[in-house]
Amino acid sequence: MKKNTEEKMVQKRRVVITGLGAVTMIEEDKVLEDPKMDMAFAAHGWPSVESGKIGIVRRYAFGCVGDFKVRIIGKKGHASWPEQTIDPIAAANEIYQHIPAILTRTISGTEPKIMSVTYMQAGDVNVRNIIPQDCVFGGTMRAVKREVLEKMKAELEKAGLTVWDSCANYLFFEGPKGLAARLEKGGILIRDCSNYPGLADGYYRAAVRTHEENQILTEAVSQILQWF
Repeated sequence: MKKNTEEKMVQKRRVVITGLGAVTMIEEDKVLEDPKMDMAFAAHGWPSVESGKIGIVRRYAFGCVGDFKVRIIGKKGHASWPEQTIDPIAAANEIYQHIPAILTRTISGTEPKIMSVTYMQAGDVNVRNIIPQDCVFGGTMRAVKREVLEKMKAELEKAGLTVWDSCANYLFFEGPKGLAARLEKGGILIRDCSNYPGLADGYYRAAVRTHEENQILTEAVSQILQWF
């Protein structure tokens, strides 16, 4: 490998955390063309592999990654009168305990997947006698089937929505204003992204789930779009 290509890859390596590092290096820096490469290998640190050895994985080594965030809004109050409050921390704990059921009851047991809560934030460490107003927690979700993602993307585009390519197990798309609220009335939840920096009303994110659930979503979207 030429030295300038090595330098480009080192400069770009931190971009990988956004999920776009490889695309940037291939399209902008032409790392597969200068010099011309016959094949490429992906390498990743793995703590269970003994130091000095290389492990090889066939088929899937990692999954597509997506993220989630939950905000629970309760009722703030003094810790000496908890009965007058709605404790968001207690509610968050209940949800956390039932996260495994979200996977086992909604996704086939034969589908590789994992969902992890990686942070939970509530209250003020300097104000220990107040039950907080809200609690925020979130983490990551991972799955391996790219074809499920592609099928859902095609179905949403068929319904008339603009869908962006995804490197994770969810889809980001543009649709009519109020779509999330209309779907919620029918018991279907998608993420309204209007509060994301740089976005406005009409941008949404939907998780890729089982075939049956994906079909329910795409059919509901198609029906709602007939009224816009």
